[in-house]
Amino acid sequence: MKRKKAGNRIFIVVAILLAAAFLVMFVYKPSSRKEDPAVRPGVSIPEFRKDGTLSFIVREGRDTVRIEIEVVKDQSAIMRGLMYRLKMEDYQGMLFIFPEEEKRWFWMKNTYIPLDIIYLDDDLKIVTIQADTQPLSEESIPSELPARYVLEVNAGFAAVHGIREGDKIEFSITPSQGF
Repeated sequence: MKRKKAGNRIFIVVAILLAAAFLVMFVYKPSSRKEDPAVRPGVSIPEFRKDGTLSFIVREGRDTVRIEIEVVKDQSAIMRGLMYRLKMEDYQGMLFIFPEEEKRWFWMKNTYIPLDIIYLDDDLKIVTIQADTQPLSEESIPSELPARYVLEVNAGFAAVHGIREGDKIEFSITPSQGF
């Protein structure tokens, strides 16, 4: 009889420990919380700033697709990019302008939005589309050919609108933005 009571107690203790372990696993996620801007005091989440518009000139007689763009060209803004932003509207994007055409590499560190990263040459022709990038990844995302411009839009945008390598863009920047 004593042996049966001891067995029941052990079973109850093990069940409680397993329940506690599962609770901790589902509630506490340290790796995903450490980069969350809501957990990092002092990190402000920038709002989209409309600096201009951009049009994709797609082939095969399809309609031109237009989006609003935020333009960045100074080094600190380029390094920050879309970091810490939690969303971007469907017809918005960020255009990076570099002084010269060369091979480019981007990454998704501290970037919460899955993106299509579109690399463009001096002639505003799309040379590489890196679709559906992985948020928060530090993996290098290269252009296949030299690029002077890089456009980031929401993941899936290029596929939905039939945008392909070889297509071109044109853009205009609002004069008040000082570009």
